[in-house]
Order: sequence, then structure tokens, then C-alpha cells
Amino acid sequence: PEKDRKTLAEKSKLCTNCLRPGHYWKKCTSQGLCRVCKQKHHSTLHAAFIKPDKPTTTVNLTKCESHPQGIIKPTAIVQVFNANGEGIPCRVLIDNCADDSFISDALVKKLGLAREKLNDPQPVSALEGKLITTANEVVQLDLMSINQPLSQIKLTALVIRKVGGLYPKKRVDPAKWNHLPKQGLADPNYYLPDKVDMLLSTAIHYKIIRPGLKRADDNYPVAQESLLGWLIGGGSTEGKLISSLCNLTDSATLETQLQRFWKIEECSDEISKLTPNEIKCEAIYSETTTTLPDGT
Repeated sequence: PEKDRKTLAEKSKLCTNCLRPGHYWKKCTSQGLCRVCKQKHHSTLHAAFIKPDKPTTTVNLTKCESHPQGIIKPTAIVQVFNANGEGIPCRVLIDNCADDSFISDALVKKLGLAREKLNDPQPVSALEGKLITTANEVVQLDLMSINQPLSQIKLTALVIRKVGGLYPKKRVDPAKWNHLPKQGLADPNYYLPDKVDMLLSTAIHYKIIRPGLKRADDNYPVAQESLLGWLIGGGSTEGKLISSLCNLTDSATLETQLQRFWKIEECSDEISKLTPNEIKCEAIYSETTTTLPDGT
């Protein structure tokens, strides 16, 4: 295994870049680099130099697929209490696939909430693992439904610069959706594009939902009863098909990430198939071959 080779090279006081004795990799003059990652270590030792990814707090949403541009994600208007105990109206997005709740830095300032520094900053990633931002602070807050004033929810939210964009992405016409309720809506203007300042997590989603459900067919949004009122979400027949985007993400494609992954895997497999004799030949070649500064 590459890890054993690296250990053996270090014990034998060989350079881990050219496998020659007498110096270490930092002072190695060889022009050769790893064929897999182009870093300063020998190709046969590549796997031993790969650092495992650090665990991240990830906002995982539904799988990426094509959907109508008029897709609706459930939003609600709530009262969020400021430092003086006064209720401030706020529009929130309810995400049943998010591990954590998030609040915008602007809303925290507006509410005057006390911030708590995190010992370890939490990276926030999209579905394909792309880093979106890093949360360094957390706040405790209370919010209340505009439909049920006596129902109060306590939660902890990570503070980030911005929570998503406009929801929905474009205006939709609810006139033909006769199956949806007209009263007691969590967000009376759910069909109008507007910003959100908070995202509520999976835990909050399951805490607030109630048994009631109103639906037509798969191409129409549904109404889900909740503590905040009727949440409207789901498909719409309006608009052309587009690729879905994950909350808090840019539009980087998963395909590009996969192509890069498989390219690295193919190179790794090629090196890992070297026989002991081939590895020995590689080492002898490195020890007896010198590349001059002019490339000869």
C-alpha cells in the first residue's frame, strides 16, 4: 500500500518526491511531480498524501432533476421577537431537507439578537459538496405564527450573510388552483417572488406540520396544514423546464464534479496496478535520471 511505501521511504531517509537519498522533498531539485495531482511527491506514493475531507454541515435538499420554472417552495410570514420582546414580521422558507436553520446577518442586526461565537466555524455546503459559505456565529430566537398567536417556537439558527434568493423564482397565477385554501395561509403572497431572511430546518418542519393535506394531481402544488397556517409548495405547470437549484447554492453542475472525480480515479487505478518490479524500476529511474534546468 502507498502508506507503507511512504513510511518506508521516510525511514530510509529518501526524498518522497524523487525517492533518492541525501535530501528531503522541500529541497528536491527534481522537476518531476505526481502524475495524478501534480503535487510535489512521487506518483507511487500519491494515495498516502491524500488528506480525508473534513466533515461539513451540509444543507442537503432533494435530488437534482428538471422541474417547471414555476416551482413553489413553502414559505411563511411569522413574527420574530427582537431583543426587546417585540414581534417583527419576517418571511421564512421551510426546508424539510436542511440539517440546520439559518438566519441572515441583516435580520440579526435588525432584531438586535445576542450572537454566540462558534468554537469551530461551520462550513455550509450544497448537495454536491461545493462550499457556499461558513457560519461563525449562532443565535437563539423565538418566533410565532400570524395565524395562531399563542403558538411560539424556540430555535437555534446559524448566522450567514444571505439566505437564498427570491421565492418563488417567478410569479405564478393561483387563480386556477381551486383545491388550495384561500384563508389561513402561512404566506398569503406565496405566489409572488420575494426574499426570505430565515430558513427553517427539517426538525422545525416536522415540529410544525399537521395532518391536513389538500392536493390535485402531480403537476399542481399542494397545501400542507401546519402550526404556521397552510403551507403551499410543489410543482406548477407554468414555465419551461429548468434544472433544479439547491437552496443557498450557485449553479455549478454535478456533472463537472463527477467528471473530475472519475478522471482522478482512473489515474489512481493506473498507478495502483504497478507490480513490485515496476515500482522498483520507477525508483531506479528516478535515482539515475536527472532533468537539467533547461529541460534536457
